[in-house]
Amino acid sequence: MNTIFRLFLFGSVLLLAACSVPAEEELVTVVEDVNLISLTEDGLNLSFVNLPDKGMEMEPAVTFNDQLGRYEISLSEDLTFCISEEETSIDDIKNDLRNDLLFTYKFYDEGTDALLYQAVLPDGTDYLYQYAKILKVNSKKFLLFSDTHGEFSLQQIKLIKKVINSVSSLD
Repeated sequence: MNTIFRLFLFGSVLLLAACSVPAEEELVTVVEDVNLISLTEDGLNLSFVNLPDKGMEMEPAVTFNDQLGRYEISLSEDLTFCISEEETSIDDIKNDLRNDLLFTYKFYDEGTDALLYQAVLPDGTDYLYQYAKILKVNSKKFLLFSDTHGEFSLQQIKLIKKVINSVSSLD
């Protein structure tokens, strides 16, 4: 059944690319570079589209971290994001960040279900960027976030954000 669904999804993407009108050439370019990854084998009915930057090689890998109870998706050697089932909100994340004793944070792109933020060192030096998004699937909430152990530039986090925002439910 999984194989049939994947073939159907892949065929739909190819059909979309073939039937596109010339005014949507940018869409066709993106669709041709699509890599669909599904997590249904592990009971999590999510898929995401890996949209690589031009000239950037990506070989996505998905692993489950038993110790932390989350999926870790590696887009390349230094670009990783995670998915965990959590009852949390963007406000909860912001409150946790405000209680950090080392860093202060600047919040960008704030929304009810997503947050791009930057850590600032005690001396006022801008440091690294992170991104988090809440995805509701049926009665479950998933937190999708850039790997908090990674140190991402704004350019890197924009790419991770683009991929995270492509995650959708297969339900």
